[in-house]
Amino acid sequence: MGSVWICNTDVESEWSTPMNAEVPQKGIRQVIFNYFEEILLSSAGPSSFAILRKEPDSEFTDYLKNLGIELPTILVAGESSTKPWLPTSQLVIKNPSLINILSKLVSDGKASILESFGVSKMVEQIAELSGLSIPSAGSEASKFISRKSFSRTISKKLGIHIPDGEICNSAKEIIEAVKALRSRNRECSAVIKPDLDASGRGQLIIKKEVGINRINDIISEEYIESYGTPFIVERWHPKAITLSYEFQVDSNEYKPKSITLREALKDNENRDYGYFYPADVKDKVFNEIQEAANSLAIELWEKYRYYGPVRCDALHLPDGRLFPVLELNARHSFFHFIDLLHARLSPQCMGLFCWFFFRSSEQIKFGQFIENIIGKDLMFSLDKQEGIVVPIWGTVTEIGRAHV
Repeated sequence: MGSVWICNTDVESEWSTPMNAEVPQKGIRQVIFNYFEEILLSSAGPSSFAILRKEPDSEFTDYLKNLGIELPTILVAGESSTKPWLPTSQLVIKNPSLINILSKLVSDGKASILESFGVSKMVEQIAELSGLSIPSAGSEASKFISRKSFSRTISKKLGIHIPDGEICNSAKEIIEAVKALRSRNRECSAVIKPDLDASGRGQLIIKKEVGINRINDIISEEYIESYGTPFIVERWHPKAITLSYEFQVDSNEYKPKSITLREALKDNENRDYGYFYPADVKDKVFNEIQEAANSLAIELWEKYRYYGPVRCDALHLPDGRLFPVLELNARHSFFHFIDLLHARLSPQCMGLFCWFFFRSSEQIKFGQFIENIIGKDLMFSLDKQEGIVVPIWGTVTEIGRAHV
């Protein structure tokens, strides 16, 4: 029996937007990464069903088949021309015929589980309407656990190192927290983060004294009220090495499943734009993260009855200090789907780099893409046969077949 996969990468925006909002609030856009649907299409598996916003290009699906990728059955939710920002899960709810198709898959014994990037109220509604079950905790638990304030609170309780900082509920508290932080750490830079947001949205870095004086101009009380959540003030570590990992909490087994660390690549301006897979870290670092993950898994289940995927960001400083839980998210990472593709295409661990496509709006020629982008920018070479490349449709022209 297969699973139904829904490409709801917009889940965090649903969490941070009131349910009665007709349009996204200012500064809160739907988290729909271009072309992520193609990665889901590549990784879901032939016995599964993938819900996409629209039918993928036939030339692209032919390309995937030529690579030996068996595709899932594709179900189309239907994009909204007037409201392109609508979440995929909302499009499904607005499509009665698709709900009927899902219900029939359940009654015919072809599918029983609804898999998603993260669990939202709309995902729960789809499951209720169709009879599909969700293999993780509900939306309220997921939303609560994904708050940055929760990451700080649970880390502090478990004795896990966290950056110096505070949880704030007003612009006045933010100003006082930044001043206190800078007084303790020799005029260090500070980062202000909305409690529940993703991909760096809404973050503000305060580097100079003048920045403190302008916080009231930048972050008004109305702005804070629109988010409806606290803000986090933390010391900013610009030279940190960013590590990412994911584990699964089962309801009958506290220990998380095996962890693979990924290390962020940096561009010339020190911004993340991709990841090594996997990261090459010392045993001490890996063991410390493994220990933190074990503690988290036990606490999340015993105290909060949470089960399902947990995605974490860690911070490893050049001086050896480690913050194992910089941010905690009750959802899959993109690498979860890439890992599924790894398992399907090769018995050995191999690199599949797709992160570049999430950050690029350019169109480049396929040959140029293979020669320049993959070979140099991501330190990956097809000639060495270190992995397989799945170009994302829409970022390349003159689609062709790579030799692997």
